[in-house]
Amino acid sequence: MSTLHQINRLASLDACCPALAINDSILLIEEAVSVVLEPNSMKKLLELATTIYVHHIDATARGIQSKLIEAGNAKAVSTEDWVKLCTSHDRVVSW
Repeated sequence: MSTLHQINRLASLDACCPALAINDSILLIEEAVSVVLEPNSMKKLLELATTIYVHHIDATARGIQSKLIEAGNAKAVSTEDWVKLCTSHDRVVSW
């Protein structure tokens, strides 16, 4: 079973990590998109999750879209893609 973990706050990151399993994905939204600016946090997430997605509207609103592209370790998704991610995973957990 795969789970999509939607994280909307940086403070939720530590709570989410122990719940991650193989084949799980992470979607960073709202304030949590700024984690792409923190190399150590991104490294930790990449070790735990199959794929990391970032809501591009939230990244753009915070002026970090270019940092997302530079990092290259997370995939930007549209709102439509977000809905598809929710339906393609067995479970969705919001943190």
